Amino acid sequence: MSDDTSFAPSQPAAATTDPAATPAAAQDGAASRRQRQSERAQALLAQLGVWHPLLFGETPAPMKLGIFQELAAAHPEVPHTALRAALRLHTRSTRYLHALASGAARLDLEGNAAAAVAPEHLWQALVELARRRQRRSGQGQGAWLRRRAVQAWAHSGVAPGPWGDAIRSQGSLGEEADAALDAALRQAAGQAARDEALLRAFEAAGGSVEGFAASLGREPAAAAQQLDAARRRRAAAPRDFQK
Repeated sequence: MSDDTSFAPSQPAAATTDPAATPAAAQDGAASRRQRQSERAQALLAQLGVWHPLLFGETPAPMKLGIFQELAAAHPEVPHTALRAALRLHTRSTRYLHALASGAARLDLEGNAAAAVAPEHLWQALVELARRRQRRSGQGQGAWLRRRAVQAWAHSGVAPGPWGDAIRSQGSLGEEADAALDAALRQAAGQAARDEALLRAFEAAGGSVEGFAASLGREPAAAAQQLDAARRRRAAAPRDFQK
């Protein structure tokens, strides 16, 4: 390339006075090239946000797997290398990681739901978000990661066991992440068991909220709220979590 400099074997280094030939200048040149590439990727990403705001706007949605092919076909004027660079920048951004961790469906180029975010992809996003939070705060993020994992499971519609198995099939993401996942799965399984016990007790009591609340020593409104929450969690997950 025009800004790369090399020495002929017979030319002594001391005879060279061109500043562009120094290692420091070569490093500066490489950094300058990377900066220009990053700026071009950012500019293309901004244009993608205009073309496809659902996927690349201020609050992006998770993208379907294989979206590159759809984008390349829709915008043949964009070089593939530039498109890949923009997608790489986008998918590594914190806002896109939050999109993956939200549990929202992956969308195609037309904004149609294409598939759910796989548990392992959601977990990878959460772990990376936890690491970024830790770099900013200097504090461990195990408790935050556990809490977010429980929330993600509750919205997944998958039983705790299979949900955790899908994540573990991709390998370890570190001791803190493994410990947070184990704690989250124990909490999820415990919550599911408590919900089932509560609902069965309510059904055995004859289905009266007032009578059930009295047996628990609670106000009817509080008992109704607790029952509604248990029903929502039960409906979100398959029956096999109750085994």
